[in-house]
Amino acid sequence: MGLSVFLNIMIKPIWIILENLVQNKIGHEEYGLYSALFSFGFIFLILTDFGINYYVTKSIARNSSETMSLFSQVTLFKIILTMLFPIACTFLGYLWGYKSEQLIFLFFLSLTNSLLQLILYGKAILQGKQEFYLDSYLGILDKLLLALFTFLLIIFSKISLESFIAARLLSAVLTVGMGYYFLKKVIGLMHLTFSWIKIKDIIVSSLPFASMAVLYSVNDKIDQVLLERLLGKTSTGLYAAAYRWLDATMMYIWIIMPIFFARFPFYKEDNQQVQKLFNAAQLIAAIPVILAASFVFFYPEVLVYFLNNSSESELKVIKELLRILFLSLLLNGFFNIYSTYLNAMGYVKIVNISIITSVVLNILLNFMIVPTYGVIASAWITVISTFILCVFAFIFTGTNTAISVPWKLLFKLSILLILLMVLFAVCRYYDLNWVLAGILSVILTVLYSLVCGFKHTMLEYK
Repeated sequence: MGLSVFLNIMIKPIWIILENLVQNKIGHEEYGLYSALFSFGFIFLILTDFGINYYVTKSIARNSSETMSLFSQVTLFKIILTMLFPIACTFLGYLWGYKSEQLIFLFFLSLTNSLLQLILYGKAILQGKQEFYLDSYLGILDKLLLALFTFLLIIFSKISLESFIAARLLSAVLTVGMGYYFLKKVIGLMHLTFSWIKIKDIIVSSLPFASMAVLYSVNDKIDQVLLERLLGKTSTGLYAAAYRWLDATMMYIWIIMPIFFARFPFYKEDNQQVQKLFNAAQLIAAIPVILAASFVFFYPEVLVYFLNNSSESELKVIKELLRILFLSLLLNGFFNIYSTYLNAMGYVKIVNISIITSVVLNILLNFMIVPTYGVIASAWITVISTFILCVFAFIFTGTNTAISVPWKLLFKLSILLILLMVLFAVCRYYDLNWVLAGILSVILTVLYSLVCGFKHTMLEYK
């Protein structure tokens, strides 16, 4: 797992830069269409899985001897879902109002996403067979190939929306082929069966987590789907240019939270140890996020450096979107650990209720406000949705669980945020280079953490 995380962290910055270059070449309108279509397919991605990947991963982690049996009984069903999903998604796109060429793009993007879900299934099998190196390489291969193909398209001036979608599909197809080779090497050729009873049992047992995955997908991607319908492709492209960076920095949260998700149940009977783990997680999640969010608030132009084909008015909008969206990142840095704790300890129903509330409000506000106030309003709606999720989890954890809210830590983290905001404001006032400002902010963060004893809090958990 450590190798997989390391490889993903290495490739992510490269891919973010390449995505910026792609958008810079094809324009905000074309990229806005791509973003909307990709998000539309992502919302319905559960139709490729129905919680099977979650069940397989959990079952194999609990008992690796089940690997061969699960592979034999589930694989054929997964392949069928992979083939049917693009058709189902394209039909849903037709009902939503997409036309001709848009439906073709949606079909191939949906096919790409369904192939990537098949890759995740293969990774779960490799993990069960303790083939962690193969798992790591398979996990990074599609991103590496896509980065390579995209780079070649850019340098040879062949990049377009069509070629970019084709590159995504080709990288996914080649990775599936390599995944098949890895699985054949590890477990050999197997007779595949179709057991509807087994499939039904898996879907039913995974339903709570599968429904949560659906709700998170809707909450995460619905903005860009609605924006394209309400304001058009160009506004969606501007929003996507800013949201890309929120998504990239949120990867830090998504990498560390599963670690704590797995550890909380392990210490379920030891409330003191759970509290120590929770406090450590609070700091580990919040400190880098506070640093990143405060930096972007004062130096958003750093993140739009590669969008030099944009007009001044477009860049101004993207920078304003960045400032707003990174408030959502800040909320997640402070409070995502609370929802992670609730999920880990079995409060899935409570979390689902909060996500449903957030999604419904998100959709309503988009239809009510965005047509009048534009793309900036959509960013504020994202912040409001995140705020609802965070506050709900925070209040429920503090009042209905064994966790004591670490008020002192939250106060100290808030002071760190204020200090960094003041530092960046001073740096901006004196027109200091963003690199120097960044170095000073890291030094301040380290010194403040040492003075406040954050290291002791993190080491207290063993």
